[in-house]
Amino acid sequence: MNRVSPILVCFILALPVSGGAVAIGAEPGWPGLSRTVFRDDAEQRRTRLLLDMLDRHMQAHPQRPRATPLFLMLKGDPASVAESNRRIAGGEVDRFSHGGELFPLLFNFADLLTEEARTWLVNKMSYHLREGGWSWTRSTGLYNINWPLSACNFLIVGGERAGNAAAAQHGYNKFQEILDRMTSLPIGTVSEFNSPTYYGIDIGTMASVTKYGSNEEYRIKARILEDRLWLDLATRHSPTVRQLA
Repeated sequence: MNRVSPILVCFILALPVSGGAVAIGAEPGWPGLSRTVFRDDAEQRRTRLLLDMLDRHMQAHPQRPRATPLFLMLKGDPASVAESNRRIAGGEVDRFSHGGELFPLLFNFADLLTEEARTWLVNKMSYHLREGGWSWTRSTGLYNINWPLSACNFLIVGGERAGNAAAAQHGYNKFQEILDRMTSLPIGTVSEFNSPTYYGIDIGTMASVTKYGSNEEYRIKARILEDRLWLDLATRHSPTVRQLA
C-alpha cells in the first residue's frame, strides 16, 4: 500500500484527551503534537518514535508512501501546513483512511486551515450526514469492516458535532448492530482479510469516536472495540509477510 495514514491515524487518534493525561509542548520536528495529550510519558515517546520512523521511511522512499494531510499538519512547519491545505482543498483527504483524517484536521488544526480547506472538510462532513447518503446506507457486514465502521464514525461524531440527532442515532444503531453481530460469531472479531492496513483504519475510526464523540455509552463501546482490535494485531501480526496470521 502506498499510504501512511491508516497506521498513523490509529496511533495519533488513539491518544486520550482526559484522565491523567500529560500535555506536550511543541518540539522540533513535530510541533503539531502540541495539539494533543498523552496518557503518560511512555505513550508520548512511542508516538514520537513512530512519527520519526515514518518520516525517515518517506525520505528514503519519496514515491511510496506519500505523506498525508494530517501527517503534514503534525510536522507543522509553514511549508508542510501549506501543502496540507493544498491537498485538503484538492480533495485528497477522502483518499486516505476513508475519512479518518477529517475530524482531527477539522477539530485539532482548525486555526491552521485555509478557508478553502475548511470549507471542503465541512462540506464532506455534511455530505455524510445527508439522509440516504453513503454513510446512511452502508451495510453493517463484518467483512471489509473498515467501510461500516467509517460510516459509524461519520454519523456519530459528525451528527453530534453538527447537532444532527437523527444522523447520530442512526450511527449508534449501526454501531450496535455491528457489535451484536461480532459477539454472535465464534471468532468474536472482524475480518479484514489479514490486512494490517485496514485494521489500522478500523482502529482509527474507533479512536475517533472515543476522542471526538460525546455519547459516553458509545465512546466506551468504541474504546473496547479499539482495544480488541489492537489485541488482534498484537497477537496475530507477522512482520515477515506483513499480514496477520
